Amino acid sequence: MAGKILPYGLGSIVSVVSDGGVELARCRVEAMDGKGKVIGRFYFPSAVSDGSELQSQDSFLWIFGDLNIINGKWSVIGSNPLPQGSSSTHFQFLGGSSLGGYWITTYDAGLKRISEKKLHGETHPLLPKDSVRGAAFVEARLLQISDSRKSPLD
Repeated sequence: MAGKILPYGLGSIVSVVSDGGVELARCRVEAMDGKGKVIGRFYFPSAVSDGSELQSQDSFLWIFGDLNIINGKWSVIGSNPLPQGSSSTHFQFLGGSSLGGYWITTYDAGLKRISEKKLHGETHPLLPKDSVRGAAFVEARLLQISDSRKSPLD
């Protein structure tokens, strides 16, 4: 039996909109598992014009669920091919807490965990949190960030 055909793929540019239809950000699909989890690189509208000039220094990564892409609330508006060799790219996220300690989890482009490294000491690198965010969280957090310019890594 053939798998479900997804309306997005690696390199797809997605327009993330609020309930009111306002574009909050654009997201380039950097990695996906084909089962609903995506690593996306988010850009604020002021950082992009037509999606062709996406620069990673103006962006941040989140792991999120693809429901709003599937149901059409967030539209695929184009494609921006990933850099050569990006199929072997690894993505690092920070997990844990101050109580149980921190670790760095590394994922591949298919969202498979490659490694987990326990961190020792009080400090930890500034990395995005290792958690899957739902569409409602993504929209609410993007609104908060744009209103107050908080760090998207929280």
